Formats: sequence, structure tokens, C-alpha cells
Amino acid sequence: MLLLCAACGGSSDLATGTLPASSRSVAPVTVLRIPREGGQAHLYRVPTLDSAPWKPDERLPPIDRVIGADPEQGLVFVLDRKSNVVALDLDTRRVRTFLETCATRRWDQTVRSTPSIPRAR
Repeated sequence: MLLLCAACGGSSDLATGTLPASSRSVAPVTVLRIPREGGQAHLYRVPTLDSAPWKPDERLPPIDRVIGADPEQGLVFVLDRKSNVVALDLDTRRVRTFLETCATRRWDQTVRSTPSIPRAR
């Protein structure tokens, strides 16, 4: 029993003074501005709203509205004025069209994907 007590004694390695600085600090918060008329998105730091050095490689098309975001994949989804679902990839800084002219808006403002089906003649 004496060996067990000796093995458990001493200072804890999990004390906050031994943790890396990044795990103790507040995560940086940013705001993404997406221009409605299209163009480059801008990233700002909160709370000062200083411009962040991040800049996209491509311009966004004119936007109807923002749909949402996937933080795990680093994507922000928008609906452009041609009813295309467009994604801004925050990691690669590229703009990608996900669904072309197949997004329709309903009265409740949800976006539904309706793939185009060739009509029989």
C-alpha cells in the first residue's frame, strides 16, 4: 500500500500552468462579410473589426441570400440570383457551384433541390 501512495503523490501534470497556451486562450472570432452584389468576401476580427489577412482567390456571383455554413468542412453556402447553390470554401479560398439551377424557393424560404429531368418528346 505504501508503493501505491508514493506513485500517486506529487504535482499534477494537468494543472493549468502546464497546459499549452492555445488551450487556455479564447478562440479567435471572425465575421465574414458576403457582398450581395457579388465580388470578394471579407473577413474581419471581432471585436475590433480589423480586416483579417484572409482573402478569397475567386469572386462570388451576385447573391440572393446566404443559406448556411458547415464549420467542419469550412464551407459557407449561398444562393445566387440564378438559383445556383454556391459554396465558398474557406480553406482553399475557392468558390464552387454545388447545384446548378436546381434550387427552388418555397413560401417558407427553404431551398429544395430538384434535379432537372429530361422531358420525353
